[in-house]
Amino acid sequence: MRSGEATVIDRRMELVVGGLALAYVILVALKDKIKPSHPKEPATWSLFLAGGGVSLSQTVSNTGTPILLSYFLYHGWPRERFVASQAWFLMAQNMAKLVPFISLGILHLGNIGAVFYLLPIALVGNAIGARLFRKGGETLFFGLLLGLLLLGFLASLVLICGRSHFLHMLGG
Repeated sequence: MRSGEATVIDRRMELVVGGLALAYVILVALKDKIKPSHPKEPATWSLFLAGGGVSLSQTVSNTGTPILLSYFLYHGWPRERFVASQAWFLMAQNMAKLVPFISLGILHLGNIGAVFYLLPIALVGNAIGARLFRKGGETLFFGLLLGLLLLGFLASLVLICGRSHFLHMLGG
């Protein structure tokens, strides 16, 4: 049984994560309305702002990818550039999180079992993603990303309404 304070914190976090996910869905949905007719290379300041937004979002709720998606779609980047930029950014960001995670005790040798347990899933997911990337075109690639964003939208609605309320509606 969780304390009342922990329950309040969990609920607030659900609202933050759900609200962020909804904001990202709206941002991506409006991309055609806000996209310039002749996209140009992003300015350094806009990259800094987008990177800061992704970092903040990743730190608060591990939801940085929708900001990257909307930013890259806005600038009309092809999937090759999108994937390469996202991979480098997320690698640098995750490397920066190592020291705080270790110092906070979140990442420790006791987690190594989970790493080995989940490694096959990560490898299979990587193989599937690489195959889809090579075989599919831009439309399939960004369609899948938008489909995943839609799932995020639905999950955010569940979080905002409250998981217990949603489960009660389902009869659980």
